[in-house]
Amino acid sequence: MEGTKHVQVYAQHRHHDPAFIIGNAEGLRALIRALETALETGCGHATVFPSDGEGYDVLIKKLEPLEEKLFESLEMPYTEQYGPQNSHCYYEHRSDDPSAPHPIHSVFHR
Repeated sequence: MEGTKHVQVYAQHRHHDPAFIIGNAEGLRALIRALETALETGCGHATVFPSDGEGYDVLIKKLEPLEEKLFESLEMPYTEQYGPQNSHCYYEHRSDDPSAPHPIHSVFHR
């Protein structure tokens, strides 16, 4: 699989836990290019492959200084849902509640 852009991204399980990115040189360079593009143009993406060979896109958005409210409105990135309430501290997202945390993909479809 030499030449394939291998990257696996592991989100935080809960707050204060680490996030992990692991990949080969080609995959990590693709992420660097995507980050540089996002810094220059506002958005970047890289198509990479985990160990099962199923490709996926990593989407990157640079927030402008006036977009602080947008950042604060996003659901938390944790993989563990640890509370029954719908708030920004919890993973749960309810689409029937207009004040609910917004899913991250919403910033890419504006």
